[in-house]
Amino acid sequence: MYKVVGWIVCSIALVLMASCASLGPPASTTGRWISLDRATQRFTIVAQQVPRGALIDELQSVSGVAVRGTVDREAAITAHAKDVDLNALLALVLPADARIAVRPGAVEVPAVIADKTRPKRGAPVDPPAGAPAKPDPKTEAAPVKASGNIKIAADEKFEPREVSGVGNKRPVAELIRASTTTPKQPSRPRAPSETIRIVIQFEDGAPPRVVDARAIEGRAPRQRFVAGTFLFAVIGADGRTVEAGTFQDPLLEHSYLPEGQHSTARALTGTAGISISRESLAGAVLRVVDLSGFPLPRELDEQTVRMALERGKPVMQLETAAIARRLQEAPK
Repeated sequence: MYKVVGWIVCSIALVLMASCASLGPPASTTGRWISLDRATQRFTIVAQQVPRGALIDELQSVSGVAVRGTVDREAAITAHAKDVDLNALLALVLPADARIAVRPGAVEVPAVIADKTRPKRGAPVDPPAGAPAKPDPKTEAAPVKASGNIKIAADEKFEPREVSGVGNKRPVAELIRASTTTPKQPSRPRAPSETIRIVIQFEDGAPPRVVDARAIEGRAPRQRFVAGTFLFAVIGADGRTVEAGTFQDPLLEHSYLPEGQHSTARALTGTAGISISRESLAGAVLRVVDLSGFPLPRELDEQTVRMALERGKPVMQLETAAIARRLQEAPK
């Protein structure tokens, strides 16, 4: 009985060994166009007008090498080669300008990078006779050319020295800090306030009155041309006309219709402004008359002003001293 069991065990072992031997990789793998000798890892290709895509697919099925990239898979390839490595095979199948990635997969392939992807090497250097030999960087260190200030080695003792001469910075304590602020510029001289601006308020049924008087810069020009039906004049202590001018009726309102009609109306209140020289305030009288019914020439002169003051309707008469007091009381 033990002999029978032993024969059965031996038979099973022989069957397992035979099956394991059959599962091992074959000596060569052959496709329709490409074959691989696994012992030498060399390829053989025989293809006549075969699409490139079919050759790439067969290369992967035969050797497990996967080619990734954008190539024309429909291009017809004719190649005949025997006992070549993977690089030479790829050079026959793929175009020279193709950008690809090659993955060997599970098969051990020594060269998986095409020749065109290897770094280029120039021609060997042939130095002329008598030229000095170039030092080997691994064995000899090139001498360091000193330029400028060389840093002192860490193991040397530092000795302080005086910094002076051209091209060296001065000590910080001797440096003068420049101001970054702009110096204050003197203010522009103001023109003297030689003109008095007087504002007179007119009301219907009430005498006019001065509501504002202030000094302004510069000197106002004397009026020469007639601008309205109201005339003002500054009469000096000797009775001479110092200044004179005209302005429009403050209560007169004009309206113009789209049809071209013109109409006038009277307002309840209005103001008028006149300008006189500051020097005219000394001992003078300000007189205002209405010349609505008195025709005036184009320009004012001494005779015209006197006739207007005699024939015009008196509107206001004010001592200039009151205007001077109002200027002193006004806030600066």
